[in-house]
Formats: sequence, C-alpha cells, structure tokens
Amino acid sequence: MGRIHVELALSYRPRTIIVADFLDERLELVRKMFNDRANQNGINLQTINPQNDKLKEFVLQLSDHRGADDVIIAVGEKQAIENATDYLNKGGVLNLFGGLKKGAEIVDIDANAIHYKSINVTGSSGGSPWDVEHTLDLIAKKLIDPSLHITRIGDLEHAIEFLKLVKAQKIEGKAIVYPHRYTSEISIVNNWTNEDELNYLEPSSGDV
Repeated sequence: MGRIHVELALSYRPRTIIVADFLDERLELVRKMFNDRANQNGINLQTINPQNDKLKEFVLQLSDHRGADDVIIAVGEKQAIENATDYLNKGGVLNLFGGLKKGAEIVDIDANAIHYKSINVTGSSGGSPWDVEHTLDLIAKKLIDPSLHITRIGDLEHAIEFLKLVKAQKIEGKAIVYPHRYTSEISIVNNWTNEDELNYLEPSSGDV
C-alpha cells in the first residue's frame, strides 16, 4: 500500500517525495519502480531507512528546515505516528492510513505541536464511490498503474495461503484470487496486465 501511495503522490508532481521503510529491499524496489518517472517529472524522490539515518534531520534538510507538508503513515507503527509531528511543516497534514493492532491503538501525540503548528490529523480507510471513480480516472489517464503492484495469482483455494504469506511478510505487492478459475499452484508474476488476465482466464483443456 505504501508504494501505491508513492505512485499516487507522483501524479500530483510535488517537489520532493520521501519514502521511509525499515526494509532496504522495499526501498530499492521503490527506486526501481519510480525513479525514472520521478526524474521525468522533475520530482526529487528520496528513500531512507530510519534505522540507519535520522528521519527528522533528513526531512528538515530536504525542506530547508520547514518540514513536510504531508505525511502519510502507511504502516501500523505507533512510534511512526508519535514522531511525525516533529517534522511536519506548519499547516501540514498527518494522515494515519495504517491501523494499529487492538490493544496498541492509544498513542502519545504532541498536542502543542498540533496547536501551534496548526497541524491537521486525519485518517483514511476504504473509499467512497467518488474515490473509486477518481481512481479509475487516474488509471485511464495512466497516472497510476495497478499492474505494477500485483505479484501473486491464484484461485479461491489459495486464499488462506495468501493470508499466511501476508501475515509472515513474505509477499511483496498484491495477490489476486480468481474464484471461478482453478489452477494447481500459485503463480508469481512481476506485473499483471489486462492482457495477462484475459489469457489466464481463457478456457483450456485442463480447467475444471
């Protein structure tokens, strides 16, 4: 979901996008997927692992010490939420997109930072009909490409295995389940286009 946020942010053409993650392989994938597009649009795409470098100083350095205009927390990480007010610009927006586990949902946030810096804290989960319409419009205009984020294909019998892979953090990207198409094993793909789907759903002699 974080990478989809990056791709959506690219469509608005901000000056700079900073992507933070504790896993270097995820950051490398972000650079591989979006560096060229960012460069073509004059966007400074930066990645950082907060375990190796200080995120606050990194954000302030790239923003002339003003702070970030928008921060999206796309993971259920308490510390990430609590630290975000430190590097938000005045009038900035903090979007809590990643939910926390039950029992860990209470966090400490600097209320004075929210008050004196006029920070807006919001959240998002799911989407309205307008969101769906807008997303389809972005896809039609090729501003976002959902095929980039699909890495696993299977049928209904693979659904539980997909959930286990997600829980164990052994799957990058999204999995598609086709309940009306039987296949003997899960397919691993680099992307999944409309043409791929049509070919996959084409009846064959081995289908049940």
